[in-house]
Amino acid sequence: TYRQASRPDLTDPRASAIDADNRLLWKGPVRRLEAEAIRDSMLSVAGVLEPSRGGPGFKDVSITLNNGTTYYEPLDAHGPEVFRRTVYRFSPRGSRPALLESFDCPDPSATSPKRSVTTTPLQALSLLNDAFVLRMADLLASRVSREAGDSLPAQVQRAWRLAIGRPPSDAEEALSRRLAAEHGLPALCRGLFNTNAFVVID
Repeated sequence: TYRQASRPDLTDPRASAIDADNRLLWKGPVRRLEAEAIRDSMLSVAGVLEPSRGGPGFKDVSITLNNGTTYYEPLDAHGPEVFRRTVYRFSPRGSRPALLESFDCPDPSATSPKRSVTTTPLQALSLLNDAFVLRMADLLASRVSREAGDSLPAQVQRAWRLAIGRPPSDAEEALSRRLAAEHGLPALCRGLFNTNAFVVID
């Protein structure tokens, strides 16, 4: 089932009439990427994902020892050492970057049988304003400029192919060109990170 499409135009309408809620899993379920996969995807499309495997993890927190108590504070870390997959992140209790926390990254200080999946305004705000997202949008814009040259239409096409995996429709391309022309290529890249097509698997 997880390999099947979830789009109504690719599924059997008779099944939809019988089981509209997909309780019997006759099609693939629509699901949002996990927090770690969202972060890794941004690193990948920006062209800076560090692919090394194994070894020590990376730390994006400061560690302060005080009379036998350890305090962890999130850091806005930048560079190849923190551009590894999120699975290699040192994950102290009670300290997660805002992006991971808003997208339900589990708290290692608590146990639960299943990861919670919520939909909150903080998720949209994180994808718009988080320092990591802004940095990845800038890096993606730089990659697009290198690979597509100075042509705005070519840049828009390349940005969509990298971030969404398909070319934009005519309407999407027109809106994207306007956004990039008025606010710059990083704004378009940040907008693409905010689309359902980037964070939802269907």
